[in-house]
Amino acid sequence: MIPYPALAGIMTGGYMPKLILHDAYHFLTCSTFERWPYLKSGECKNILYQQILKASQKFNLNVLAYAILDDHYHLLFYLRNGLCRKKVVGQINGASSFFINKIMRRNGRVWGNHWFRYGSSVQSVRLMAGYVAGNPLKHGLVKSFQELRNYRFSSYVAIVKRYGAESAELLVSDVINLPLEIPR
Repeated sequence: MIPYPALAGIMTGGYMPKLILHDAYHFLTCSTFERWPYLKSGECKNILYQQILKASQKFNLNVLAYAILDDHYHLLFYLRNGLCRKKVVGQINGASSFFINKIMRRNGRVWGNHWFRYGSSVQSVRLMAGYVAGNPLKHGLVKSFQELRNYRFSSYVAIVKRYGAESAELLVSDVINLPLEIPR
């Protein structure tokens, strides 16, 4: 059973591919092509991070949470014009593909599928932010909340600043179904 009904669509794969919302929080998940770890190196993660920053400036995104892992990324952002969401993905994925391929001395697809979900309430957006920021802990890229604080490619520090350390840890633990005995 999913502990938070607001996350039901996120955790079970329910999404609305044709729905476009204006003035809404958009939760983007994008996987690499065939889940290959194209983002394993810090250099490739940094390329993607820089493209997220550029898209944020270009489309005036209010990025609430992000996480970059070896084979996917999550981005939670507020977008005034929902029609721009395709352009946001194109900007991030197109430019990062070019530079990642250049660094890896290869040609071909870097990105696979992507999905959008929407935050429909303050509580659902808060839960999504915790899920996104805690994703490196969920997937074992870091082993503790302290390591998560130091993980450059997650917005966990911003979540701590927004909600406080204890609340942020509880939020992440709850949403990614972690035991509370995770090292602090």
